[in-house]
Amino acid sequence: SLYEDGSGSSVKDAPCDKISTALLDMNKYFQTTSNMEEDADRKVKWLPNPERLSGSFSAIPTYVDVLGCIHLHPVKSEHRLELLRDSLLLQFRHTAPEMTSVEEGNLQCGDDVVALYHWDHTWHRATVVQIISDEEVEVMFVDFGNKEVLSVRNLRRTQLFGDLPVQRHVVSLADIEPDNPPRKWEKTVLDFLHVNIVSKVCRVTVVPS
Repeated sequence: SLYEDGSGSSVKDAPCDKISTALLDMNKYFQTTSNMEEDADRKVKWLPNPERLSGSFSAIPTYVDVLGCIHLHPVKSEHRLELLRDSLLLQFRHTAPEMTSVEEGNLQCGDDVVALYHWDHTWHRATVVQIISDEEVEVMFVDFGNKEVLSVRNLRRTQLFGDLPVQRHVVSLADIEPDNPPRKWEKTVLDFLHVNIVSKVCRVTVVPS
């Protein structure tokens, strides 16, 4: 059983027609180069997920953070993420770097971008969370929750699907907390959770907090 983290919010039978419409809007983004250039100069903030989780459902955890919070998405939204991933790959896989340094790209913490995930060589929506050097930044992939340090050459300011809310939901284990004075999760416990639930279909029950 899980508590929903109020900062994450979630999805309860989000209307498929709205999601499909948002994804099909890719056509308007891909129509003309001028439209793409306008979007590149415009900072778009990824929309938070407006829905809340309730009841029981199947979900796929994607990340366990240092606070013990579990980042996941319902199985029913898997097709949306696949379509989103494929659409971003179609747009960005043959593109040249838009910047070679943080200064050139005028990057700041909090900037929303599209970033290349090196493990699967696909593009995903992300937010810059830390400037590491003039050539590297740490980003969080907003639809999954994990953070990675990337070269700025693997970032794109051209943002697609700005009307599609973040698909990730953040929850915590119900009535379970670290059994130590600092109330911090030990790495061995977090690693155990990661190995046993991440990328696996799990049955989730949301309980009132």
